[in-house]
Amino acid sequence: MPCYNMGRFIGEALESVGKQIYTNWEVIAVDDCGPEDGTREAVEALAKKFPDHRIIYHRHEKNGGVSAARNTAIGIALGEYLAFLDPDDWWASDYLNEQVRILLSEKGTFCFCSNILVDEKGKEISIRTPTEFFLDNLPASLVYQNYLNPSAVLMRRLECLKIGMFDESSEIQHMEDWDLWLRCFLNKIKISYNPKPLVYYRQHTSSACADGIAFRKRMLSLLENTNHKEEILWQRAMLAWRLDSEFELLKQKYQVLEERYDHTLEGIFRRLFRKIRISIRFQK
Repeated sequence: MPCYNMGRFIGEALESVGKQIYTNWEVIAVDDCGPEDGTREAVEALAKKFPDHRIIYHRHEKNGGVSAARNTAIGIALGEYLAFLDPDDWWASDYLNEQVRILLSEKGTFCFCSNILVDEKGKEISIRTPTEFFLDNLPASLVYQNYLNPSAVLMRRLECLKIGMFDESSEIQHMEDWDLWLRCFLNKIKISYNPKPLVYYRQHTSSACADGIAFRKRMLSLLENTNHKEEILWQRAMLAWRLDSEFELLKQKYQVLEERYDHTLEGIFRRLFRKIRISIRFQK
C-alpha cells in the first residue's frame, strides 16, 4: 500500500484486508513522507488486531513518488503474490481468494478484475467493466487503453521483480501502473481476467486522476516513453496516428492547446485511437 495523505480513507482499506476469506496475507504500508494524518495509527491498529500476521508500517524520509513507495513495499514483501491495494480503495471479502484461485487454475502470472466505482463517501456509482474490444484483444489492447486499476491486480512477485517493478521517472507518476502492465505484455506475461467486481474504486477530488490536465500530460509522457515506442506493436500504433489525415491538425492544435488540453484535443485523440485499434487487429 503506497500511502500519502490518505489517512481519512486508509482505515476502510485495511479493514477490508482483515475481512478476507483468504487468510494467508501480509500488509506492507509505505508512507511516502506524507503529513501526520493517522496512517501510522491505522496500520498499527490492524497489527494489534491481527498479531499472527506480518503487518509493517514503513515511512520514507523524503517524498519519492508513488512508484518509489510501491517498490519499497515490493522489496519488503515476502509473499508469492503481490496485491496492489491503494489506501483510498477497498476489497470485497472474497477478493484475494478469487484472484489466487484464477491464477492457480489458469497457471497464470497476472490477474485483474472489474471494479465498483464509489464516490468520496463510499456510495456506489456504477460497475466499471472493460469493453468487449479491450477483452477480446488482450493483451495488445493495453497499448491504447488502461482498464486495470492497481487495486484490482494480483501478480506473482518474482515476475514483477524480473521486469523491473515500477518506473520511478517523475514524468509518468500516476501512470506507473499502466507502464508496468505494458511491460508485462511486452514480456509475454499471461494476463487473466476475473469478471467479478471485487474492488471498490473510490473517486474523489484528491485522487491522482481528478486533475484532467495533469492526467493527459502524464498520458502523453507515457506514450512517448522510449521503453515502449521501439516495440513492433507500438510502432504500428504510432504509424496509424501518422497515417491519419488529422495528424497534422493534431500537431497544430496541440501547440495551441498545450496548456489547456480542452475537449477538442480529447476528441482528436479518441478518433486516432480508432486507428490504433485497426493497427492492433492487424497485428493480431
